[in-house]
Amino acid sequence: MKMTGKVLAKSSQEEENAGVVNESTRSCIRPIWQLFSLWGLDVVFAALCWSVVIAAHFKITMLTVEPLLVVCALIWFVVMYGRMSRALKSEQAYESKYYRSHLAPLVPIGLAVVLAAGWILFFHVGKYFIYFLLLPFLPIAMSTAPLLRRCSLFILLFSSMGFVFACAAPAYFYSYSYTPLSMLFSAPLWVMVGMFFLFGAERHKRGDTSMLRSVMKHVCLLSLFLVCCIKLGSSPAYIRGFYITITAALAALHVLSRLRKRLPENVWSAIGWTMMALPALLGILIFAPEEW
Repeated sequence: MKMTGKVLAKSSQEEENAGVVNESTRSCIRPIWQLFSLWGLDVVFAALCWSVVIAAHFKITMLTVEPLLVVCALIWFVVMYGRMSRALKSEQAYESKYYRSHLAPLVPIGLAVVLAAGWILFFHVGKYFIYFLLLPFLPIAMSTAPLLRRCSLFILLFSSMGFVFACAAPAYFYSYSYTPLSMLFSAPLWVMVGMFFLFGAERHKRGDTSMLRSVMKHVCLLSLFLVCCIKLGSSPAYIRGFYITITAALAALHVLSRLRKRLPENVWSAIGWTMMALPALLGILIFAPEEW
């Protein structure tokens, strides 16, 4: 009888342990449609679309794929490095269990992407492109500074600046009348910075539904929309299409904001960057130069 009791207890313990393992395994499995976002490919898609649309509206006709690959690779690495570092520091971070369980494949893939980007940069694009990448790199580096990490607004601002300036780097690199510092004085790019700042604030609001925040968000959206309308009447013809594209992206951002309460968190996060990329894709199809 004692042996039977021990056997039953041992069997029960093994089943309980197996249940814990199965539950842990299920918590790390995600549907296929969510993998596009979890692996940062939606951010890469958005960066590619906005890089091409900036080049299209600045009438850059000699645009090759190599600078775009370098920009997309660097943006992907920065995004995935941030997600994995936050997952390792806190269990409350975005999809922390998934990134912890996939740390082994992500690390060598990240190193391979960086090495490939460096090879393309030095042997196919040219070292001069580094000067155009320094401007987006500085805001990204500043967003990780310990003194600024306590203020989420500064982090969002510098992250938005880094993303937009990185997307603009290929177009400015192939232009003959712009320097890297010219990006700091481009009104369309700063409107884009404001738009992605609001998008970042929407992504990181984490259930904050305060009335003040909602009012400020709508005021900022309306302000950017009015700026685009004013610029449509005062800008040259080749820039107007760019502001039309940004206006469509602001409308997509408003739709995303309205869907925040109606969709689960994982679904909203999965479609966010893709929806911000679709207006840019539409802008490319409509306003791309005839030389393309």
